[in-house]
Amino acid sequence: NMLEGHVSLSLDLIAGSDLHIVRELMIPVGFTFVGNVASIDEINKVYIQSVTQGQCRKFLQTLPRTMSIETTPSNSASFDDALRGIHGEGAIVPRHMVTSPDQFRTIVHDVHDHPDNMTRFAVLSGKDYPHDHSLEYKTSIVILDVADEPGALYRILGVLHRHNLNLTSIISRPNREAFGKYYFFMDIDSEYPENEELKSALDSIRVKNRIKVLGSYSIAKFQ
Repeated sequence: NMLEGHVSLSLDLIAGSDLHIVRELMIPVGFTFVGNVASIDEINKVYIQSVTQGQCRKFLQTLPRTMSIETTPSNSASFDDALRGIHGEGAIVPRHMVTSPDQFRTIVHDVHDHPDNMTRFAVLSGKDYPHDHSLEYKTSIVILDVADEPGALYRILGVLHRHNLNLTSIISRPNREAFGKYYFFMDIDSEYPENEELKSALDSIRVKNRIKVLGSYSIAKFQ
């Protein structure tokens, strides 16, 4: 997400999946506050999913300090909790869930921190699709076993630099097997395996590290 960053669970699931990324989508995401109150001052509990909370911090700071926040497992769960109609309770949910002005006593639209908030979604598939070479591509990889020695990550980044490859994202996640061991997810502006520089770079990195190519797909454009 543009405001909150990567969703950790999604990264972990993609790394362990046999599927691969065949497309990315950049979708505008807006949030609405709904409440079972006559005015916001009466709110005493707000249901909100954790990633959503990170995208609506400024609005949450305007609510009464006595209000409690209950984290929910999903946006739909937040919406269902608000639908129970308990006085003093509300939720922050994606705006498309609010289909009628009569659903709640109080509705406040566009409570996300940035008006152009967007989320990047990955489309996964078990089959390959032909590349359209007229489009710009990026390749996502995960380095599963980084050599346990000084400068290991530095050398990996150096290989990409020497091959003139643009690294647009890097994020570490615990490998869930040993304390202090991490996966490294990377996005590289290049097409794989068609780009010889990227292919050669990954071959060099594989000498000491285990790499999984998560997918090579056309770069989504901001609308």
